[in-house]
Amino acid sequence: MKYLRKQVKARRNCVVVVTFDQPAKVMLLKDSEYNKYKEGKTYNYRGGFAKNSPVKFILPEGAIWQVIVEKGSYFNPVNMNASVQILPAGTQVEAAIIGNSGEPSRSKVIAKLDQILNEEG
Repeated sequence: MKYLRKQVKARRNCVVVVTFDQPAKVMLLKDSEYNKYKEGKTYNYRGGFAKNSPVKFILPEGAIWQVIVEKGSYFNPVNMNASVQILPAGTQVEAAIIGNSGEPSRSKVIAKLDQILNEEG
């Protein structure tokens, strides 16, 4: 998978604003989860597929975070641009993703399907 990445270190309640020039999967991962993402393991993230830019995240805790913008799919990569801006805690934003986890990674879904199939068999 080809992707754009920006590491950010920010405090709790800071706002991370991600802008991009075409629809993309936009994710916010803790540093430890990024390592799992790179290795193709199960990982947790905030965000998901976004049609419209920008995407805004309110950080649930102070930490080192990785902002990932996937550049299309493995078989159909696209050229695109993205940028990341950090706004101070308390900045008013209209809509944002607040600390909740995004959809499970693909490997979590496959593991759950395997579990269901094994229980039925």
